[in-house]
Formats: sequence, C-alpha cells, structure tokens
Amino acid sequence: NINRKLCDILGYEPDALVGLTFRDVTHPEDLQADRDQVRRLLASELEAYSTEKRYVHRDGSIVRAKLTVSLVHGPSGEALYFVSSVEEVSGREPLEPLERPLKESEARFRYLVQNSSDIIALLKPDGRVAYVSPAMERVLGRAPQDRIGHSAFELMHPEDAERARQLFREGLMNPGVPLSIEVRMRHGDGSWRHMEVTGTNLLSEPIIEGIVVNTRDITERKRAEEELRAANEELKAFSYSVSHDLRAPLRSIDGFSLILLEDHQESLDEVGRDYLRRVKAASQRMQRLIGDLLDLARVTSAELRRERVYLS
Repeated sequence: NINRKLCDILGYEPDALVGLTFRDVTHPEDLQADRDQVRRLLASELEAYSTEKRYVHRDGSIVRAKLTVSLVHGPSGEALYFVSSVEEVSGREPLEPLERPLKESEARFRYLVQNSSDIIALLKPDGRVAYVSPAMERVLGRAPQDRIGHSAFELMHPEDAERARQLFREGLMNPGVPLSIEVRMRHGDGSWRHMEVTGTNLLSEPIIEGIVVNTRDITERKRAEEELRAANEELKAFSYSVSHDLRAPLRSIDGFSLILLEDHQESLDEVGRDYLRRVKAASQRMQRLIGDLLDLARVTSAELRRERVYLS
C-alpha cells in the first residue's frame, strides 16, 4: 500500500506506482546500499534503518529523501512485509548529462512494459511474484498489486501446474535460456484462458535479479485451431464417403468403356469410338480428383507444428 504523499514526491499516479519496485525509482548508485540494508534487516541484524538516498522522479529528475524502513514479523517470527517512510529533504535536481540518456532509456523501457498487451512479470527464485505489469488486469481480470508475493503457479490449472514447475526448475539451472510452455490460467471471472508462457532466468543480471516471464493470451488462437481441426475431420469424413460412393461406379464406367473399345469397336463407327474414349478419359480424371481430395484431407488433418523460420 502507498499513500498520496509518496505519489506526489515521485510524480506517479497510485496505480502506476504500485506496479513498480524500489529498483525502478532508486538512483542506480544507491541501489547496492539499499540491498545491503534490506539483507541486514532480513538477517535480523537490524530492527530498522534510516538513510538519505536519491529517488528518480517520473520526469527523470533526482529527488533526495530520507528513507526509514522497518520489517514486520508474524507470530512465528517470519518476515511479513516492510514498512517504509519517505520524507523529501530537497527539491528536485536535474539529471547530469551522462545520466539523462540512461534514465530516458529506462523510462522508455518502463513505458513499453506497462503498456504491453502481454503480461510481463518478474519472479523470485522460489516462484513468487515480485512484479507484474498492468496487462494482468486486462488479460486475466486481476489487479497486479494483488499478485505480488503470491506463487506464479496459483492461477494455473492443476493439470498444467506441475509441468510448469518442472520447467521453472529447469530454467533455474539454465540462466539466460528462454523456455516456453502452454498452460491454462484462471481468469478473474472464473473461466480458463489458454496462455503461452516464456520465461528467462536473469537472476545473475544485477539490475533485474529475477526470472522474467512473458505471458500471452492464446485463447482465440486455440479456439481457431480447434475449429480448424473439427472442419478437417468433417472434410476427412466427407472425402472418404465420396471416395467409397463414387469410386465403385466410376470403375464400372471405366471398365465397361474399355470392354466396348476392345471387344466391340467393329460394331461402332469412328464417332462412337471417340465418344467411348471421352467417357473413359472423364472417368479416369474423376478418379484422380477423388484421390487428390483424399490427399488434401490427410494433409489438413495432420498435427500443426510451429517452428522458427529465418526470413533473411
């Protein structure tokens, strides 16, 4: 939870600020000191700490503030959450010339993440959500801030969750390697949505320190694939029915035409023989068309496989 004063200090609306981590609004040179103090709190070396640090305002300027942090514990001594107080101690300062391009780049990246149609999340090594983009509400009907601290597997269908956990463990052992899986996730309205999830272990990257996960809604694509599969089954059934019902009479036409041409051609004039040759050719052409129709049914009923294609 955040109050209006912190929003005013940093220049963000509450909904936008809730989706950020302390890394997003802290001056890069002050990040390590913050991490060290947090580790000491979690190790019970401190009950609280107070320090002066630099924050980055939404417009890129620097805000100097006094930060006081304490850690709230549960009945069994487990860490529950941090309580932080931020007091501005000076006005905003413009960025140094060398810092401005970096902050502008960070601002652009943050804008892209917050406005992406895909859900972008940052997971901790235990699979809990450290950050999730605003697309969570658009795609799955759930407030992003409500997912912070929860397991990323909670919303997955029970039949898919174990596969996803196995892939997550594999990702922990393979830093920097993107791994993908399709799972079903429960929407806020109770329905199941088909999602394509791609995760990359970037725990070793100092400015990320997490597993970056991109989640895309493929429900409509899966529905279209299912409709196509059903249509192919109908085509296949129709093709075999046509094959069975038409091939027998066509073979008869072709066979009797051949008998007439070979055994009774002396009873026919040239015009009659030409007509028979045309009948025979037409029946053979119809048999080839039926064969092509069956081949098409077999091809379209094959399993769809996606693969990367280099277009250069």
